[in-house]
Amino acid sequence: MPYPDYPALKPYKDSVKDLLAKYPNNKYDLAESAKRMTAKGFAKDSAGFWAKGGKRLVVDIYGWGIWADIGPVLSEQLRKAGFESSYSMPPDWYDQAMLGTHKGAWFMGHGASIADPYYTLFLFTSENSIPKNTTSGGGGNQLSRWSNKDFDAIVEKMNNIPMGDPRVLDLFHDAMAIWLKELPNIPFIQWFHRIPMNTTYWQGWPTVLNSYCNGAFWHLTFPLVLHKLKPAQ
Repeated sequence: MPYPDYPALKPYKDSVKDLLAKYPNNKYDLAESAKRMTAKGFAKDSAGFWAKGGKRLVVDIYGWGIWADIGPVLSEQLRKAGFESSYSMPPDWYDQAMLGTHKGAWFMGHGASIADPYYTLFLFTSENSIPKNTTSGGGGNQLSRWSNKDFDAIVEKMNNIPMGDPRVLDLFHDAMAIWLKELPNIPFIQWFHRIPMNTTYWQGWPTVLNSYCNGAFWHLTFPLVLHKLKPAQ
C-alpha cells in the first residue's frame, strides 16, 4: 500500500483486504514472473537475462544518496529474476525522470497522508502524476505519468467530504480498486528518517522523545526547530 503504518490510516488499509487478495502485489513468485515474460515473447539468453529479438529488457534504477543502501539490493533481486539491472546515482537523474529520457526506474518517496487517505491519492491524480515540461523541480509529485479519469473523479469526491465521514471509506475502496489493478507506483519500503542531532552546542532538537515536528529539515520545518533550540553551553 502507498501508506505507512499510521494508526489513523489502519481502518482504510483494513478495508481493502479483499482487493489485496485479488491483486497480490506483495507476492514473490519467480515462476509466475517467468510465465508472464514467456507469454510476452521473451526468452532468457545465454547469460540468463530476459530478451526478445536479441534485445534485453533492461531495468536500470536511478536514485540519490539516501537510497545507496537499498538500490543495489533491489537491482540484484531483479538480476536474479532474469532482468538486467543496475543502480546508479547520476547528478541529473531527476532531470532525466522529469523529461522522460531515462527509460528505466527510479526511487521516489512521498509523505502525504497521516490521518486522511485523500492526500496520498491526490498525488496520483492526473493533475499531479504527469510532469510538466520543466527541469526546475516542478510538475508531478510521483512522476508516474499515470492518468485515469475514473480515479480522478473518485478522489475529487473525497475532497468534498469531511475527514472521517463514513462515505470516505467507500470512496477509498473504489479508488484503490483502480490503483491496485493498474499499480502506477510500486510501494516497497517504509523509509524511516535517520537524522543525527548534535547536542554539543544546542539542545531542543525534535526527537522521538520530543517529537514536536518532523525532524527532516528539508521538509520546510526548520523554522519551527529554530524556535525550540536552546544553547547547551
